[in-house]
Amino acid sequence: MYYLKEISFRFSCIFIVITQSVLSQWKAMEKFTIEIRNLDVELNNVKNLNKVQNEDNISLTKAITIGKDKIKEQEKLICGLTSAINQYQLEKDEFEQRLVKMRDGAVFEAIKICSNLFFPFSI
Repeated sequence: MYYLKEISFRFSCIFIVITQSVLSQWKAMEKFTIEIRNLDVELNNVKNLNKVQNEDNISLTKAITIGKDKIKEQEKLICGLTSAINQYQLEKDEFEQRLVKMRDGAVFEAIKICSNLFFPFSI
């Protein structure tokens, strides 16, 4: 009988030790579960932040592309205006040359008329 009491006591001690071990492991598991949940929340926050940043990058890329297209359109417009200005300048120069020729011709004709008036008999 003594042995049964001793064995029962030892089993009780072992049960208490095992129970305490299981409880401490359970508490550690709960602690790690909470840490894992917190890390999961942080990971989701980072993923969401990356998603927002990617959307911002896409928006910026689209805006840059639109800006480049507008710059190209402006460059084409500037080239067209430059061409028109150059053409206008050429036509203006030609017109001025014709005016000079007409003026010189008119002056020569006027001199000729005047000399015929004043000197009707030329040699």
